[in-house]
Amino acid sequence: MPLLYISNWPSRRVPLRGAGSLHCWLTTVFLAADQAAVASEYAVQLLDSGSLETLGDDWWLRSVQTAQGAMRFDLATRLAEHWRRAEPDSVAALQARFDMALAAGDTATAWEVGKDLLEQSPPSAELLRQMAQLGQWRGKPEAALDYWVAYLDMAADAEARDKAWRLAFQLFDYNRGIQLLGATAASRRLSDEELDALVYAHEQRGTPAMAENWLRGYLQRASSQRLAWTRLVQNLQNRQLLQTRS
Repeated sequence: MPLLYISNWPSRRVPLRGAGSLHCWLTTVFLAADQAAVASEYAVQLLDSGSLETLGDDWWLRSVQTAQGAMRFDLATRLAEHWRRAEPDSVAALQARFDMALAAGDTATAWEVGKDLLEQSPPSAELLRQMAQLGQWRGKPEAALDYWVAYLDMAADAEARDKAWRLAFQLFDYNRGIQLLGATAASRRLSDEELDALVYAHEQRGTPAMAENWLRGYLQRASSQRLAWTRLVQNLQNRQLLQTRS
């Protein structure tokens, strides 16, 4: 078998015999920070030519991380693509491709790969959060809301909960808007804006009696919030007026 050389690395011409030697050599140089960029470029060349086969997840992950460390995100992306093609069922390969797409701002690829990732592995809170953000960026608010709700079932995140209930109201999904704000009210006093939104949601879906019951229970915990008393009085007055007219 003929010797293989690194033609674009004249100061470090290393004779390599076959794919096994290439694998060992590349694994070694991936650990050397000063050689990372060149090693990554050479690995891509070998993969493009089909000279490297039967590489494990550890090697693939190291190759992608090394290219990233060398600030060669173009090479890291190509390595991640090779990895995914070589091992389409590998969760680690999907995760690497997803991370690279996010880092590159390629939201279209990240969205599609993220959905594949969710199908092939148990969802993590972080992935659900990322998919919720991607859904909003990609103009898919309904899917984004689903991901936000799923994420909040796994993590306590006040900022995410705020985004979720606002998105629910934008979609006129008052059921989930009420659920999200109700969960917030169970842990802290609502802001006036949040309180008004929750009462408004009950009005829009035609459940004023439920609003009354909720307000009475809420006032037991937040008796000093004047707006809550005002909304309760208005609720009772409006319903009495409606009953009188009917």
